[in-house]
Amino acid sequence: MPTSVPASPGSSAAGSAAGSAAGSAAGSAAGSAASFQQAMIDVVAKVRPSVVEISTASDLGSGVVFDDRGDIVTNAHVVGSATQFQVTSFNGHSMTAALVGTYPPDDLAAVRVASPRDLSPATFGDSSGLQVGEVDLAIGNPLGLASSVTEGIVSFNGRTVPEGNGVVLPATVQTSPAINPGNSGGALVDLDTQVIGIPTLAASDPQLGGGAAPGIGFAIPSNTVKLIAGQLVGTGKVTRTGRAALGIAGATAAGLGPARRCDRRSGGPRRARRQGRAPALRRDHRRQCEAHADTGRPPRRPRRPPAR
Repeated sequence: MPTSVPASPGSSAAGSAAGSAAGSAAGSAAGSAASFQQAMIDVVAKVRPSVVEISTASDLGSGVVFDDRGDIVTNAHVVGSATQFQVTSFNGHSMTAALVGTYPPDDLAAVRVASPRDLSPATFGDSSGLQVGEVDLAIGNPLGLASSVTEGIVSFNGRTVPEGNGVVLPATVQTSPAINPGNSGGALVDLDTQVIGIPTLAASDPQLGGGAAPGIGFAIPSNTVKLIAGQLVGTGKVTRTGRAALGIAGATAAGLGPARRCDRRSGGPRRARRQGRAPALRRDHRRQCEAHADTGRPPRRPRRPPAR
């Protein structure tokens, strides 16, 4: 008849200790996950009142409340040529706004609400110290879906990106949250509830027929936003660009298709105008944009080759 052998006291104690350690680790992991989740919830609750929807007769994008006077910063390509806007707060209140000023070289603009209501100024952080791998959240109005939030990480800090129409954005924050039409001008925030950038562009993939490349978006860094928007709301113009003192070593985005501005128009996201040029011209322009990162000189408009 089989006989059972009782476990020794030492074996029992070891098993108990192992089980206790495993339980403690599992509890710690669950606690960390819950803490991280709550941190993200707190960030969204804090920042959403600072992000608005900006619309014109032909365009829709996002904006971030810059101060307590009703000034809102957004992308220059969101305002376009318009001078009057409809601004909608996160809780649905609609207000009229007027253009304060634009600065297309950094794709930034400011508008001002005449009678601010339910607008909470955002806190803008120091983008020069961002580390690759930091968690960030994009808050905006993609496809007209108000106050939507996507999550990702900082993928690179200091990426030079050609936007098209002769505009080259230096030292952008490359980030992985989904950036869709309508996100332009919104907020890219960290877990300290500080705005670290303004989502502006989504990369396009030539192998996908020019479609969006998942997980590759670009935001104008908050240090640039503070410098440029501060001048726009003060005087309506920019005299100090700060391009030589951003405090970040740049790198050029090469090998991707034209970055797509993420405003929303009736025809979908607006693409950089240079996308329609011949391949030889696009290659020439890309080489010039890469050279711009080293020389600081903006790229010249490519010359069309003579007809043969």
